[in-house]
Amino acid sequence: RALPDVVVRTGLTVIASMRPDSCYQANFYAHDGWMLTCTDAPGIEAIEAALAEDGAVYVLTDHAPLIGVDVATLDAKATHIADFPRPGETVEGASVELWLLEKSNE
Repeated sequence: RALPDVVVRTGLTVIASMRPDSCYQANFYAHDGWMLTCTDAPGIEAIEAALAEDGAVYVLTDHAPLIGVDVATLDAKATHIADFPRPGETVEGASVELWLLEKSNE
C-alpha cells in the first residue's frame, strides 16, 4: 500500500524479487495501478529485461540475498528507496526493501 508514497518515477516497472505467493499476496492489497510484476525469485532475467528496455526499474527484494536478488551483484546503479517491515519486524530489521536500479552507463 505504501508504494505510491515512495515511488517517485512513475511509469517504471516494479519487480518483486520474492517468492511468487508473497508477490500475489502483496498485489491483493495494492492500490489500482500499483501492481507488482511477480517473478520467481530472484527474477534476474526480468530485472535485466526491464533495465534494457526502460533504463531503470524498481525492485522489491525479500530477505536478500537468501530469497530476493542482491542488487549489488547486478550491473546497475542501486539506490535504496524504502524498507517495509513485516508484522513483528522493525524498520531497521525489515525483510523487504525497495530499490531503484538504473542502467550503468559503461
